[in-house]
Amino acid sequence: MTLTDLANLALEDIGARAIGNIDGDEVNARKIKRRLPNTIVEICSLRDWSCLVKTMKLSRVDEERTIEGFYKFNAPRGLLKIIEPKMCRLESDVVLSPFKDLTIKATTLEENPDYWDSNLTGAILAKLKSDIAFMILGDANLALQIKQLAELEIQRFIKNDIYRSRGKRAKAPLLPPGYFVV
Repeated sequence: MTLTDLANLALEDIGARAIGNIDGDEVNARKIKRRLPNTIVEICSLRDWSCLVKTMKLSRVDEERTIEGFYKFNAPRGLLKIIEPKMCRLESDVVLSPFKDLTIKATTLEENPDYWDSNLTGAILAKLKSDIAFMILGDANLALQIKQLAELEIQRFIKNDIYRSRGKRAKAPLLPPGYFVV
């Protein structure tokens, strides 16, 4: 899937005409191209999407510890959040850690749809429809309805991603005969 495909799905879902290319001169293409990077960042920042979690070994900036006792490491491009180890912190373009060598598990920003799974793609698509509805359609009531639906869809995709990241189905508790869950 390309960004143009994503834009066209959003446009068609809200009842607008598809574009030829997101880099084209069409009015809707320019509007979406301006909005799309912010939409991607917003959704990628919502949670630790399973397709965005990576384990990376970081390179140290220098051999000396800082005054606070931390080593400085180069932060990877697009680092959103360090999941593990908890003792690390992101400052500007460096990661500070008490460890001399550092491998982190982190969430990173990915702007290429080829690296997204179906849950992240669906959430970004829902948010994009919400973000462009009023500027494309000019109907505030319809835009509000699309926004409300997008919020529900995004929550559903988040729940699906949580379920997928756990890697197994939660088993229903066994109840004695004659009992049922209401």
